[in-house]
Amino acid sequence: MQRFFAGQTKPGETAWQVRDETSIRLLVDTHAAAFEFTPIYVASLGGANDQWTTFGGSAIYKPTRFGFQVNLPLADGSALTPDIANEHQWHINWIGVEDQISA
Repeated sequence: MQRFFAGQTKPGETAWQVRDETSIRLLVDTHAAAFEFTPIYVASLGGANDQWTTFGGSAIYKPTRFGFQVNLPLADGSALTPDIANEHQWHINWIGVEDQISA
């Protein structure tokens, strides 16, 4: 049996953190899904504008049943800050698929 759950971080209110001088990260909380096992996550970067200037919004790092991390740099290598992400209302849309038979 498979369970599906989807969510979205809050646009413009997301807790982006400085990862290094050129990138930010976001710890996506999936507690509300109440997964029993670590699911397969799929993510995308949403926002009001300029998502195309980034890469990494669909890459999942450190997945657990409670969440995952997304690391986001700008494609041109210039500095990116949490304030820029929030100004553009960047957020993460995500889907988790938990396979309860094989887990």
